[in-house]
Amino acid sequence: LGLKDLHTSVNDALNVVEFPALPLKSNIKVHIQDHLSRYSNHWADAFKQLIKAIPGLSTTSWFNDEWLLTHIQSFFDRFDKSFERWRVLYRNARQMVDTARLIIDDPTPQSDSRKRLEAERQEKIGKRQIDLLLNKENRSYGGESEFYIFRYMASEGFLPGYNFTRLPVRAFLGYRHLDKGEFVSRPRFIAIREFGPNNLIYHNGSKFRISRMQLPHGDALLQTIKVSRTTGYAFLNDEALGINNDPINNVELKGGDFVESFNNLMELAESDAKPQERISCEEEERMSTGSKLINIFHFLRELIKPNR
Repeated sequence: LGLKDLHTSVNDALNVVEFPALPLKSNIKVHIQDHLSRYSNHWADAFKQLIKAIPGLSTTSWFNDEWLLTHIQSFFDRFDKSFERWRVLYRNARQMVDTARLIIDDPTPQSDSRKRLEAERQEKIGKRQIDLLLNKENRSYGGESEFYIFRYMASEGFLPGYNFTRLPVRAFLGYRHLDKGEFVSRPRFIAIREFGPNNLIYHNGSKFRISRMQLPHGDALLQTIKVSRTTGYAFLNDEALGINNDPINNVELKGGDFVESFNNLMELAESDAKPQERISCEEEERMSTGSKLINIFHFLRELIKPNR
């Protein structure tokens, strides 16, 4: 697409002045939509030539010309959606700063009151998070910045060929020096153990405790999962309505011996962690909070061939 305006920061792609919407910049939106209208068919033809040698592709139930064109036409929406987790982090950081500033500017609390001191701390943490999200240190690939724009997009699963963990979970570690702090990321299968509620994290000789998750505001976050006990296949939310058989082995999902339901579930999201006491060389046994983990799976039912 030749998006030459993208350099180091997500700020290159999003208009952060239009808060809280944080839309794509108008020139990038126009550029993408123009190229899609002009070149979609050409891209589809070229892609078909590249993949025609893949064994068995032509016999699948899902791959056809319509699927390919639909996937190409959805490029703009997928590009825009790839920044959604960044938007959540940025909105939360801005809200932290704005809320703290209201308390600081309120003449009622005394300057040394606990409420005002906590607000000053929150303001500095929020500003630090904003600086990191905007990659203001201008670190590019190799500089280990979580929010170098191409690294971020690759981690969201949008760019192929980048050796970064897809869809990691991040935690912001706030240091005692309030102008310090950093985001660290973990693959999801590790984060579910390491970034659990109230868990301890050990990083660069310091210890942090997970204190809260950064969640989008106003969204319906709680979900329900229905799991087949025989295969571990999971139906998400309303998907299980009207389904009577396991799509993998066609076993009837009847009674507690064959199906199990989980309600009020929440996806693990980006978290904040507060510093704890410094790790000493005498500390040998680490504190940990035990959790029960179960493995289930879910994918498009169109790809399932029963009994195979």
